[in-house]
Amino acid sequence: MSVGYRVFLSWSGKDRDVKDAICAELRKRGLEFWESDAGCTNAFSDACMQSLKGSSCFLCIVSEHSMSSLSYVKEEIRVAREQNARGMIDVVPFFITKTPKLIMTMATSSMNCPRGSVNILAM
Repeated sequence: MSVGYRVFLSWSGKDRDVKDAICAELRKRGLEFWESDAGCTNAFSDACMQSLKGSSCFLCIVSEHSMSSLSYVKEEIRVAREQNARGMIDVVPFFITKTPKLIMTMATSSMNCPRGSVNILAM
């Protein structure tokens, strides 16, 4: 059963200030979104994965923290990539740090981003 959020927000707990600012803007624009208070600390959480699969946009805050080897964000990216390949979700990386080229390449290739940019706030 799909939850039907417009935006699924994927983030590292260490990037909470950025996540909070994005959430405030999404609320201001009336967009429904998923963000748990602590992020999806368990990548295999049913509620987390169902929310991701029911969303129309996957917004990933990309930072050194979110791309760390122990990050649950990578599992969310994997699921979003599968959904994107089926045409079921748009994927939008949101880079917040001066990201080394290796991490930037890892993030965008992992997410299979479509050409051009998607303005999530115009949805």
